[in-house]
Amino acid sequence: MKPGQAFEQSLLASLPRRRNSETGKLETDPLIFHRKSPTPPRPAPVRELVNETRMLRAAVEGAEKKILGAIVDEGTRRHFAGEADLPVAPWAAVLDPLRAALAALTAEPEWIAQADKYGSSFTPGAGVDITITAPAASWKVHQSEGEGGPPVHGVYDDGGKYVLRPGRPVIHFSIEAKSVAGKSLPFDALREEQARILRQGRAACHVAGIAIEFREVGECWFILIDRWDEAVLAGKRKSLSLADARKIGVRIEEDEERGKTAVYWRMGEFLQHFGAEV
Repeated sequence: MKPGQAFEQSLLASLPRRRNSETGKLETDPLIFHRKSPTPPRPAPVRELVNETRMLRAAVEGAEKKILGAIVDEGTRRHFAGEADLPVAPWAAVLDPLRAALAALTAEPEWIAQADKYGSSFTPGAGVDITITAPAASWKVHQSEGEGGPPVHGVYDDGGKYVLRPGRPVIHFSIEAKSVAGKSLPFDALREEQARILRQGRAACHVAGIAIEFREVGECWFILIDRWDEAVLAGKRKSLSLADARKIGVRIEEDEERGKTAVYWRMGEFLQHFGAEV
């Protein structure tokens, strides 16, 4: 595996974890939804939910067919026996709750669905290594129908009026991962297509930039695409030095307590720095 790919994998592996109450295993926090282009993976809890939902759907549909088949058979028997027809309500009373429960289980977590609808209309292309969507901590989240109701959050519209919108607010991250052996990263290491996509993400209110691992000193710095462009336009050098990264970047600290057999980073603190709730 190339150093850049290993660094990219280490960033994903360093996302905050929570202990699964059923299995007892530590898993990526289910409230953090990460995509890795070009084929976006889903966190294990969501993936398991999808698989369980498919099995449940097949079981419910099978049960529904059996129930309807039994109703038809009983209706036919009564017709030829001259007995009263079956009432309509009984099987509806049985099937409707099953259908409602199935629909509820099939739906994606509320905040993920609302993230796509209200958070951002921009989907990064295959040029971005990692995109992350995490719940935002900087907004007040209300319950629209009292306790247990679907979440809504407050924002100020263009006229300065405080309004409520559906869903929980989220923060999107678009990250290009780079790893370098020395103490500087050449500017041409970020291809123009990659830079263009990061700028599109920035325009769509993503936290968009480059995460750089300086392997010689064991440091990782995140440079916002705006700051990167400023450094390029300054034209003093053909690369971004470690000293420059320390001036204009946000450090992603190494997680030495967690990293015993591999390198891990304090990604939770990094997400919190930009306003995510983890």
